[in-house]
Amino acid sequence: MTDNYKPYERRVTRRKRTSDSARKSVDKIMSDGKKRSVEEIISVMWDELEEHNKNHHLSGRKVGRFIPTRNELRHHMGRHSSEKYESAEFDILTGSRRSKRTNNTEKKYWCKI
Repeated sequence: MTDNYKPYERRVTRRKRTSDSARKSVDKIMSDGKKRSVEEIISVMWDELEEHNKNHHLSGRKVGRFIPTRNELRHHMGRHSSEKYESAEFDILTGSRRSKRTNNTEKKYWCKI
């Protein structure tokens, strides 16, 4: 082993940044003002990709290169929450707003008007 190898030290990893095209797509999706969770935003992005491929007669496998991961999207929405988006916890079953996060809540985001 080399002298500079220290297994007890954690490696520093950089957070992967959300691509510009993904950010533009998220802004376009969120511009209607509906409250959406991260999973719902990603689902809409996949639907738009499918529609685009269908309209342009592209077949084969779907490549979601411009669709961010859940963690990237959570980070992006959290970082820009004060600028563009608002967020709150909502009950999964009733859809009512909750003050604290529990097992039966999900965080939803919407665009400030």
